[in-house]
Amino acid sequence: MRKVLVIGLDAADPRLVEMWVGEGRLPNMEMMMREGASGELISTFPPVTVPAWPCFATGTTSAKNGVFGFWQTREEMADIKGKLLWEIIGEAGKKVGVMNVPCTYPPKRVNGFMITGLMTPPEERVFTYPEELSGELSLKYSYRIGPLFREDLYDAPPKGPFDREVYFEEFMRSENVHAQVAMDLMDEYRPDFMMVVYRSPDEIGHYYWGYVDPEHVYY
Repeated sequence: MRKVLVIGLDAADPRLVEMWVGEGRLPNMEMMMREGASGELISTFPPVTVPAWPCFATGTTSAKNGVFGFWQTREEMADIKGKLLWEIIGEAGKKVGVMNVPCTYPPKRVNGFMITGLMTPPEERVFTYPEELSGELSLKYSYRIGPLFREDLYDAPPKGPFDREVYFEEFMRSENVHAQVAMDLMDEYRPDFMMVVYRSPDEIGHYYWGYVDPEHVYY
C-alpha cells in the first residue's frame, strides 16, 4: 500500500493559485497540477472553514454530521457525528497522523498521533494524542496551534489597528514550525496516512486582503 499525504491549505484562493502558478511562483503546485489532476469543487454552505473541514473529514453534509458553523446553538450538536476519515483508516490497521485540522479538539485516541487545530482553546496545554506529545512540542518547538494563539496577538481585533510586519512574521514563523513538526513526526511515527492543514492563507486573507485587492472596501 502506498502512503498518503493530504496537505490542506485553508482558504487558498484558486484565482491566486492559478495566477501565481502562471507567474512561476509556485513550482511545486505547478508540478502537481501538471502531472496530476486539479479542478474546482463545490464547497459547503456556507463556504467557510467550519463546516467545510468536518464535511471533508466525514464525507457528509452538515445535515448528517451536525456541524453548521463556528457557533452551535444546541448542546447535542457540539460533536461531529459520523466516522472521520482517519478513524476509518486507523480501524483498518493503518497508522495515521492528523495535524492542525480544524474542529479536532479535544484530541481523540487514534492509531498514531493527533495534534488538534482551530477551535482548540488558546489556554489549553494538552492538545495532542498521545498526551505527552503536547509537552514535547511546546518544549522543543515552542509550538502554537496558530499565530493568534500568542497571548500578545490573540486579543487584537482582526479589523483593528495592528502591526503588519509583526503579524506577518508570526504567521511565517508559525507555519515554518508546523512544517518542521510535520516532517519530524512523519519520520518518527511513519504513518500510512498523514493529514496536515496550514491555515495561513485564511489568517492572512482576513488581515491583509484589503491591502492587495483594489475592490476591497478597505483598500
